[in-house]
Amino acid sequence: MIAADRQELEVKLKQRALEIREKEVGLFSDNFAVIATQAAFLAGVGFDGLFMLPENIYNKTPSQFHEILFYTSCTLAIGLNILTAVVASYLQIKGPSLAIRGPDGSMSRAIHGMFEERRWLLRFFWAGLLAILIAAIFLGHMKFDSITAWSMTVVIVIFLGIIAIYMRFVVRPKFAFPKGHRRRDTGFLVDGYNPESGHYSSTGIPGSTRNARTASHTGGRPRPQDRNMPTASATYSTEFDQGDDQFVELPVQVRINETGWKEEKNTGKKVVLYFVETSVSGIAFKTIKRYSEFYELTNVLRKRHKNEFAISALKTLPSKGNFLQGDQLQPAFIDNRRAGLEGFLNRIMDVESLKKDAETCNFLNLPTNWYKN
Repeated sequence: MIAADRQELEVKLKQRALEIREKEVGLFSDNFAVIATQAAFLAGVGFDGLFMLPENIYNKTPSQFHEILFYTSCTLAIGLNILTAVVASYLQIKGPSLAIRGPDGSMSRAIHGMFEERRWLLRFFWAGLLAILIAAIFLGHMKFDSITAWSMTVVIVIFLGIIAIYMRFVVRPKFAFPKGHRRRDTGFLVDGYNPESGHYSSTGIPGSTRNARTASHTGGRPRPQDRNMPTASATYSTEFDQGDDQFVELPVQVRINETGWKEEKNTGKKVVLYFVETSVSGIAFKTIKRYSEFYELTNVLRKRHKNEFAISALKTLPSKGNFLQGDQLQPAFIDNRRAGLEGFLNRIMDVESLKKDAETCNFLNLPTNWYKN
């Protein structure tokens, strides 16, 4: 009975993994279709340039130097764009064919190949587009006087710069994954089990001493100003070893279910404490913090991380200004702040660069290598 249940579970895991990967194949195929269409159009533009007989509007004989550069640029544009169109079309046919009709493991092989080739296709495509623009510059020098031709050249160069800057600093950051967030093929391992191939990895076999090692840890090191603050202990830490520079996404959730307070000895002021519990694959790490420590964490991370995802996450910290009104020891006020701080920590753990930062690990009482696999 147990063997049958296990086999059923393995079948379901494999089916679900293949469904997810099939979506990736479809995504890459759509990408290649777009690139092939645009490349074919640009190749046609290049062919038009080869058969063009540009005449100077002042009836002057075009410079042989400009003619050579013009026709060379057109030829390069044709070659690069035909290369892009041919490879993209081939991948549209062969990629899904291997993924669907191949033996076990073919899905991962197909997706890996399509991913790698997509990067090269984009480079070929941009190079072909650049060749077309260079050809346009020399066409201007063949047809018009020097002032007009150089004016055209300056305008084209300026727009090339605008395109590069806008794509690099405006468009691309909006759609870029957080640093280190790119999922690898090992992302479908479940306790070392690969549902696609049906095998366990050598370092992921349940019960293996390399698969998980547990040890007890004391609570986070108190800051000098909080030496009288009570501390909580994290019961376990786990180190996952999956080979050099390999990791998988571990389920992480941060909760602040309890609050308390303490009275500072020097001022007699009551300070609210937040009991933070971070669950990593079901293993809890606990610590106790006050609001000022959340604020200090934000300031440190803001100086280290300038990407859009990090900035957006750090902005979710409940501001001090929102909590200056009313009695800060009232239950409703404390609960609102607790919920806000819990959401803030979970936003941080959604950003790869922030959750791996040593300051975040220290704040949540996590081992600095907790995310490795």
